Amino acid sequence: MPQARRREILAVPALRRAAAAFALILRSRFRRPAARTVPSEPARYRPISPRRRLLILALAVATAVSIVLLLVGEPGGARLAQRPPPPAGPALCSEGQSSGCVGGLARVIVPAPAASR
Repeated sequence: MPQARRREILAVPALRRAAAAFALILRSRFRRPAARTVPSEPARYRPISPRRRLLILALAVATAVSIVLLLVGEPGGARLAQRPPPPAGPALCSEGQSSGCVGGLARVIVPAPAASR
């Protein structure tokens, strides 16, 4: 690309920022890795703080309790405030009731008998 055309394109601020970002990405992607140095002193062991130990202990206990509850508990979860089950079928006839119950009378439409000849 000719230099003059490049200067025209980079005159737009948004394009200038985009070109700078692209150049930064290219530089960071294709940069030679730094030489690895051997640490002069090995890293010191830092014991776990009491607060962190307490957190680990609390998480372990909570995990154990939840697993035991899941294994012991009823499948489907706890049942809260169950309603009594609805009656299985139609109720038996009470005294004086003759329709809408088991053993009641039903109205049947019967065709009129044929006239005999």
